[in-house]
Amino acid sequence: MIKRLIIALALGTGILFTANTQNSAVKDSLLRIYVTAPHDSMRLDVLHDIARLDQQTPVFLYYENKLLKEATEQNNLRYQSLATYEHIIYFFNKLDLKRVTQWMNRMEVLAEKHNYYNDYFKAKKLQIEMYTINQQIELAIHEANIMYDKAKKLNDSNGMREACLCLMTSYIATLRYEDGAKALEEAFHLMSPQDRPMDKINLLSKAVLAYSFLHNNEKMYASLEQMKVAIQDLITATPALKNAYSALYMGMETQYALYYVRTGNPKKAWEHLQKADEYDTPNTFLPYRVSRLQAYAEYYSARKEYEKALESLDNAITLTLQMSFPDAILYMAMKADILVDMGHPEVAINIYRKVMRDKDSLYRGLSNAQMEQIQSLYNMDKLVLKRE
Repeated sequence: MIKRLIIALALGTGILFTANTQNSAVKDSLLRIYVTAPHDSMRLDVLHDIARLDQQTPVFLYYENKLLKEATEQNNLRYQSLATYEHIIYFFNKLDLKRVTQWMNRMEVLAEKHNYYNDYFKAKKLQIEMYTINQQIELAIHEANIMYDKAKKLNDSNGMREACLCLMTSYIATLRYEDGAKALEEAFHLMSPQDRPMDKINLLSKAVLAYSFLHNNEKMYASLEQMKVAIQDLITATPALKNAYSALYMGMETQYALYYVRTGNPKKAWEHLQKADEYDTPNTFLPYRVSRLQAYAEYYSARKEYEKALESLDNAITLTLQMSFPDAILYMAMKADILVDMGHPEVAINIYRKVMRDKDSLYRGLSNAQMEQIQSLYNMDKLVLKRE
C-alpha cells in the first residue's frame, strides 16, 4: 500500500481525463477558435484548454509542445512556465524520473532567470516524490528541506506548503506517522483563503489519502467535505472542463465509500462505490483503480461476502504487481485475514508465512538503501562545505 499511497498522494497535482463524446464536441469548438485566433495571450488560453482535454495521451504532449513554442515566441512567461510544469506532470504520471528531471532542469533555469516561481515549487514537489516512489527516501527528505528553506527565503508560503507535503509523503512511506502528521498540519497552516481551488484540492486530496491510510475517519471525512466544495468551485470557474476532472471524482467517491464502510454504514458505502464505478475505465490511473478494488474488498468483507472480497483482492494484487511489490504484500495479508474469517486457517497460515518473509526482505533492503543514501548525502554535504 505504501507505494500506491505515495503515487496517489502526488497524483492530485495532475488531472486525468477520460475521453467522451461531450469533450470531443468541446475540443472541436476550441480548435475552431484556435485556428482563427490572433497570436496573443487569448490564443494561448485556448491552446491550453485544448491540451487539458487529452491528458495522459501523446496528444496532450503535442499541444503542450505547441503551447510552449508559441508562449516562447510571444515571450509569455506564464505559459512558458505552465507548459513546462505540465510536461513534468505528464511524465510523473508515467513514473518517468529521467524525463521529470530533464524538464525540472528546464523549469529551474526559467525560474532563476526570470525570478518567476509560480509553478516551480509544484514541479519540484513531483521530482522529490519520484525519489520517494523509487525508495530514495533520505534524498527526498534532504531535497524537501532544501526546497522549504528556498521557499521561506523567497517568502513563498505555497512553496513551503509543497515542501511540507513532500516531507509528509516521505515520512508516511517510512512509517514515521507522527512526523508525517506534523508536516501535514503545517501544510494546512500555510493555506490561505485566497488560494486557488486547485491548490486547495491538491492539499485536501493528500490529506484525505493520508488520513484514510492512518484510519483517522473523523479528519478523513472533514477533508473530503472540504474537497467536495473546492471541486465544485473549480468546476464553477471552468464548467466546460467538468469532465476533465473525472479522476478527482473517482478518488473522492472511493474514499467516501471507505469512510462509510469503516463507520458501519454499508448502504452509503455502496452508493459511493457505484458512483466510483462510473469513472472507472481501462485508462484510469492505476493507483485509483487499485484503491477502488480495496474499497470493494473492505465492503464485501464487512458484509461477510468473503468470496467477492477475495475476488476484489485478487484483482487488486494483479494490478498492484504492475507497480508495487510492497502493496501486493499488504493485499496478500488482507486475503489471509479473510481466509481466517472464512474458517480456512490452514490456507491462511501459508500466506502469512510468505507475507512475513517478503516483508522482512523488503524492509532489510529499504534500510540498507537508506543507510547508503545517508552516507552519500553526508559526503555530498562535506564537499559543499569545502567548496564554500
